[in-house]
Amino acid sequence: MGDVTSSLVGGVAGTLTRGVIGSVSSKAGGSLIKIASNSVVRTIANNVNWGNVFSHVVDTMGFSKQQRIAHYSQPISKLSYGPSVYDQSVGDHYIPPTLLPAQFFESDAEVNEQKQRWAAYAIYMSKPFNYGSIYQYQLRELDQLGAINLGRTSREQIPGLQINYCCVLFINSYEGQSHSLGSEPLSDGLIMGRLFIERKYRVFYFYDATPIEYYRWMSWLIDMVDLQLVCYFTGRASQIADYTGKEKDGLLEVLQFTNESKRIQNKGEKIPNISGFTNETIEDTVVYELIRQKAFPQKRIILLTDYKYNQNQFKEEIPFQKLQTLKQPLPNVIYVGCGQIWTAGRNAGSQIMTSNNPGLFSWYFTQVLQWFKQTNFKQLYSELSQEKCQNQVLQIFAGDAGYLLKPIIATMGNDDEELQLNNITQYLGGRNPSQIISIPPVDSPSRIEIQIAQQRWGHFTAELKKEAPYQSEYKQQLQKLDSMGCINLERVYRAQIPPNIQIYNCLALFICPYEGLPHTLHDGPVNDGILMAQFFLNQGYNVVYLCDATPHQYYKWMDWLLSNVKQELVSYFSGHGGQTPDRTGLESDGLSEVMVFYNAQKKKGSNKEKITNIVGISDDTVEDTVMHDLVISKDYPKTRIVLLSDCCHSGTMFNLDQPWPPKGKLMAPITQRLNIIHVGAAVDSQTAKQKTQGGIACGAFTYSLINLLKSNPRSSFKDLEAYCLRNIIKDQVVQLTATDMNNLNQQIIINRR
Repeated sequence: MGDVTSSLVGGVAGTLTRGVIGSVSSKAGGSLIKIASNSVVRTIANNVNWGNVFSHVVDTMGFSKQQRIAHYSQPISKLSYGPSVYDQSVGDHYIPPTLLPAQFFESDAEVNEQKQRWAAYAIYMSKPFNYGSIYQYQLRELDQLGAINLGRTSREQIPGLQINYCCVLFINSYEGQSHSLGSEPLSDGLIMGRLFIERKYRVFYFYDATPIEYYRWMSWLIDMVDLQLVCYFTGRASQIADYTGKEKDGLLEVLQFTNESKRIQNKGEKIPNISGFTNETIEDTVVYELIRQKAFPQKRIILLTDYKYNQNQFKEEIPFQKLQTLKQPLPNVIYVGCGQIWTAGRNAGSQIMTSNNPGLFSWYFTQVLQWFKQTNFKQLYSELSQEKCQNQVLQIFAGDAGYLLKPIIATMGNDDEELQLNNITQYLGGRNPSQIISIPPVDSPSRIEIQIAQQRWGHFTAELKKEAPYQSEYKQQLQKLDSMGCINLERVYRAQIPPNIQIYNCLALFICPYEGLPHTLHDGPVNDGILMAQFFLNQGYNVVYLCDATPHQYYKWMDWLLSNVKQELVSYFSGHGGQTPDRTGLESDGLSEVMVFYNAQKKKGSNKEKITNIVGISDDTVEDTVMHDLVISKDYPKTRIVLLSDCCHSGTMFNLDQPWPPKGKLMAPITQRLNIIHVGAAVDSQTAKQKTQGGIACGAFTYSLINLLKSNPRSSFKDLEAYCLRNIIKDQVVQLTATDMNNLNQQIIINRR
């Protein structure tokens, strides 16, 4: 047996690592991989009281549904607990509490309706499908197990049945490519799928995903799964030239997928430019950062990475190794990585068309979990460190060492077991499975679900309309927004938003008066928010808002809104804008535009720790490149996204396709599948003005926008441009950008009352 290094550091984070970086000696029966004692360095900053930060959420995996309902039915008495690894930009300032439960739960009547739709959906997806693949037999075998092929469905088609326990399989054979792994990844997927279906998990899979397909489905699953998400990747890991300047060996570790350019070209689309992606790779830290951005500490996420690599790779660093040295690891994420050298012999064996040709890791992983159902991560490490498993590099680490001693797979009560094909016919309403020959393009809730959801939404909004004791000089304006029916997002967690709500049209107000800071705009942005809210509420929009949001608050709520608004999201920002040296090389003038939010270090009670949790987000700014990547990564083509920026230097904020306007600049093209429109109050070289108009201080752009819409609610974006040219040209030049410039002829307000 090779040398093994394992450590549990400070009781906060744990690392179990075995293997070597680029040092392989031959031995009969396989390669013996050794590890130098100093090859992995682990440092932890233990300066966060997790119990205090997450006192309203506990690890309820394995609890019964009734136990969870009892726990989460209580209100949250304190919404802010100081900086955390998930929300470092929120200080311990006062937020008026509510009497809302920590989480709403669906009724038995709703769940029964959802199970009926899921039953028909699952039956249809399990039927024989003509894949046109040399591995059609294996893909059909997965379908017949009850695993849902994400490559055959859209998010809108998946019935809204709550997912508590889920395993998703990303199976990468690279079919038809020179570096194909043959049938082995499919065999991996099959035995992993069988294991988790036997243990009553919901199982999804994607065969030969592109990088962006992998990312978008992971984003959706992190949002949708409530208790535990297991993500299994089987495929190649590789190295590419480092463009960040941070890698000592000049190489970045990446996961390899199907080439994006070939698939996109077939659809006639353009490839979105997102940081950390190439046409066929994703950096190993991208998904970890995605989880951090989502900020769902109550769910457990397990990343199983079963990667194959060439013998001359990873001489200095293996994939995901850098995550072990994070100063603030995510407490609820467990990473299990296993690397195996892809030899000529294995390549020859993988070309056999079989479903019984799994790799070493998937085989022993499933054997251990079948032999002892309560196996924990430390026990798994011990089993996979035996001599029979020596031809692999193995890592297991977690942000909280306590998770290493918990079972990998949950033992759940009957009311938490995910529906499986073998017990689904009772929900078909007397129909024979042979009668199910199609599924609707969009899953729609039943009348019963809509009625109950409306009742919950009424409870939710009534509570937030109550007069709140804000400790702010803008107390009266904030109370006015609340009384109008606007939702103050700072007063709720995302888990508190009622399930099954259908948000079709939404205005999100991000208003920054910078209360108490030297660069305050006083009540101007708050007045802007009231003007916008009054008009859009009258047009039938839902309105949510944040006043003096920090950068992280803005980012995480935009992420949620982009995923949940169905028809149109209007995101409005009123505050300061600025420019900073470009770090991407894409800006023609060498400057990136930024939105300025409330400085995270100035929040009352915040510690003074430097906040660097997302590249492009500082203590008080968010770069346009960061928001561009977020918006483009969502890819909800049926939702129109309108971005309004009433701030200085905002012309090309969000970096959308555009002509080269006077005083503007040309940006790189992106996909035109999405309907995204941005209106900047001033071109990049200009400032935007705040004036006293109509007896109140407000933004010149916002005042013009509302006046135009009041006079002609059917005005288009081009009409707005012309109106502003006539009325505020002496102060600033409004700039329109879009993914498709033809969309600028659309009306600003859709579905008017």
